[in-house]
Amino acid sequence: MIYQRRLFERGAIISLVVNDDNNIILTEKSYRQPDYFGGTILLGTVYKITFEQRKLKLAIITYTNGFFISEEL
Repeated sequence: MIYQRRLFERGAIISLVVNDDNNIILTEKSYRQPDYFGGTILLGTVYKITFEQRKLKLAIITYTNGFFISEEL
């Protein structure tokens, strides 16, 4: 890990990790209150940016309450 920074933005925790010259990982965690029942939901999103030769790849991975929901490539 070369660089890591945590930011607090309106109730969300954002973490930026640069672990080598080719990867940047940005994570965002926040709590939401749904309209249809009480309690809160923990939402997590991971943005992974990879630089390969002359291409830029972006993967978006979504979690709810710690469980995998989706991945977009």
